[in-house]
Amino acid sequence: MKINEIAKATIRISVGIYLLFYWAAYQNIISGTILRIPEILIFLSFTIIILKNKPRVNKHNWGMRISFYLFIFIFIISGLYNNIGLAYFFLFFKSIIVFILIYFILLNSDLAIREVRKLYHFVGFIFLIQIPIALIKLFIFGSNETPLGFIGSQLTTYFVLMAVTYYFTEYLFIYKKRNLILILLFFLVGIVGGKRSLAFFVPIVLLITYILFIIIKRNIGVNFFLLISILLLSFYIFIRTLPTLNPDNKVWGEFNAEYALQYAKDYSYGEYKQSDMSLYAIGRSSAIENTLKKMNEYPIIQQLIGIGPGSIIKTSVKKLDNREVITTEFGVLYGTNGFIFFLVQTGWLGLLSFLSFNLSFIWIYVKNLRRKELIDEDKSILIVAIAFTFILTVLGFYYDVVHKVGPIIVIIYTIQSLGLIIIQNNNATNQKST
Repeated sequence: MKINEIAKATIRISVGIYLLFYWAAYQNIISGTILRIPEILIFLSFTIIILKNKPRVNKHNWGMRISFYLFIFIFIISGLYNNIGLAYFFLFFKSIIVFILIYFILLNSDLAIREVRKLYHFVGFIFLIQIPIALIKLFIFGSNETPLGFIGSQLTTYFVLMAVTYYFTEYLFIYKKRNLILILLFFLVGIVGGKRSLAFFVPIVLLITYILFIIIKRNIGVNFFLLISILLLSFYIFIRTLPTLNPDNKVWGEFNAEYALQYAKDYSYGEYKQSDMSLYAIGRSSAIENTLKKMNEYPIIQQLIGIGPGSIIKTSVKKLDNREVITTEFGVLYGTNGFIFFLVQTGWLGLLSFLSFNLSFIWIYVKNLRRKELIDEDKSILIVAIAFTFILTVLGFYYDVVHKVGPIIVIIYTIQSLGLIIIQNNNATNQKST
């Protein structure tokens, strides 16, 4: 089997397994063991490619490589210094590092541009089928966070944001009117998934997408008025249809932007007082505040490298499960996000190196956005890759620990890799022609 076929099969099978079984495992209908298959598959593909093909080192991505190697170094040093067991090394590796191997698999798979575009369209198809899945979910589970397919729990926020970005970008370049209908349908998908955060995140991500489009085209055009309409419409629809965001507390309640913004602020800084009068954070901002206060009590070395990978890890193996540590030690009952996850376990050095690793993608894409040799379809992939990286970085570090959620992270890493392959192939073509 050729390397490019192995790479494509790895992504498609992994996404397929998550689509079919993630929701059922989340609801404890089936064992979560089946979700280990994509992780094993990714690691096996990585191993095969190492044995079959000499790994490439792209000199243009040196910043990305340095950030990643630094993160790995800190992750190991933190584990050794804090004397964590080998099992926790493995759990952290499985949760975070295994998925990063997707970059290596795809970038060393010799994918032709035609194959890149096919894999990109496969991701678009995965987004598309969430619409009928959301309809089925509405009839079976109702409008709530109970998952089905990739709709429900934290999946809704990410998949709706990614889908809207994907089809809005395609519309900007190709002017497919059906995409405007799809965007409205994805708004409804978000409502079925019951995610309030979409009211605020959708306008931000679409605005960033449009700014990137302007950078390429150097022309605001009539799409500006369309953008404003979509931004206002999304904000209006989500506030009126998600009960907790309107003062009437019902579907299609009164539109009151001030009420919605105040609710979001109160929710973000939420605290919970237990019977023993202990105060715990239940909002993401209050969770960060509590974590920072507690981390400042640790010795400077642990502030820099953390208290060890796996120290707050969640696992089905009860003897190894450390999920309660974030509550008992840091006073966070709810609201653990990527910022907290990396800061506590790998310290400021680990957090900043991993953040730098994420942001280096944006730098690489932006540098290549206006290349004349790239056709519009390839530029649209780069814009989507930038938007997905923004979603991963901002939402991943503030909203949720998305870096270890297989269904989301496989899609994001795949799109990021496709963007890098387009640039990589373009560089190779230019070198041949000179």
